[in-house]
Amino acid sequence: LTAIEIIHRICMNISKSPDNERYRSFRTSKPVIRNHLFHIPGVEKLFLDLKFTKSGETFTFNGDSAIHLGLFAGYLDNQMAKIQGKEKDETLQEISKN
Repeated sequence: LTAIEIIHRICMNISKSPDNERYRSFRTSKPVIRNHLFHIPGVEKLFLDLKFTKSGETFTFNGDSAIHLGLFAGYLDNQMAKIQGKEKDETLQEISKN
């Protein structure tokens, strides 16, 4: 679940503040990213498919529109709810509060 939460946080931060350079990139050398995310097969390809580019150990979002990241984060919300045993409606209520 931690990996999904990290991906969700990255996508939500960019979709909420697409012009904020702070959120548009992350380093794979950060311990929380390295230990919980990049040991999972396919994570690098996922970020490349989401329009991130890789330069060394840094991934940077270069997409023109961050809308798809918000949609993907919504999908992750539903997946996290299923893992945690919550009902879909409960998750949507939580999202609307934020």
